[in-house]
Amino acid sequence: MDDDNGRGVSFAPSPAGTDSFKDAYAQNRTDISLEGLDWTPGGVEKSLQRVFLYVQSSGKAKSSWYRRKKGPRQLVSLYIRFASLVVIFLGGLCPLVPSDSLRFNPHPFGYLLLATGGGLFLFDKFFGVSSSWMRYMVAAQQIEAELERFAFEWLKVQASRTETDGSSFNPIPLITLASNTLGQISAIVQHETLEWVGEFQNNQTQFSDMAALKNFRDQKKIGAKT
Repeated sequence: MDDDNGRGVSFAPSPAGTDSFKDAYAQNRTDISLEGLDWTPGGVEKSLQRVFLYVQSSGKAKSSWYRRKKGPRQLVSLYIRFASLVVIFLGGLCPLVPSDSLRFNPHPFGYLLLATGGGLFLFDKFFGVSSSWMRYMVAAQQIEAELERFAFEWLKVQASRTETDGSSFNPIPLITLASNTLGQISAIVQHETLEWVGEFQNNQTQFSDMAALKNFRDQKKIGAKT
């Protein structure tokens, strides 16, 4: 069974109930609940299956969100950067074109094209088009790596179980592993959000500084004229 990137992540938490577990995971269910878990000897296996599925489905939902949101921003970023490079290149060529060979002077258009290209770069920077899809990509990869680590750690604990009565198995290590994994995934999401907030505030500060500098220069010019 593969995830959105074709990675194999079909891990069964225990031999019992494996088929039903795989069916639920294949459906990419996001309605898994941890309510009403049965930790009696007869119900511990199914409860552990639900815990494993809850962690995997929760993490996969977050990873899928980042990958889904990444696509449009990545496309817009590529368009903006390609257009800006083309415009700047054309702007640099304008002064090299002999004005005698044309019916108009192309030199002034060079400044306009250069300013337009620079404006596209500023648009990309201030609105975080390129940086956002890069953050989303990193966050998705980190979440997927955390899910793979969780799956293998879960299997390691399962492999160490002795062939004895299920009542002798302590589920606490697996529950702790699930809790820690969810905490790591939440930390990844929080870190990405804080990066976005920091970038947004920094761009606002730079924009305000640019506006204040322009206003200062305008006031200085008016004072010089008077």
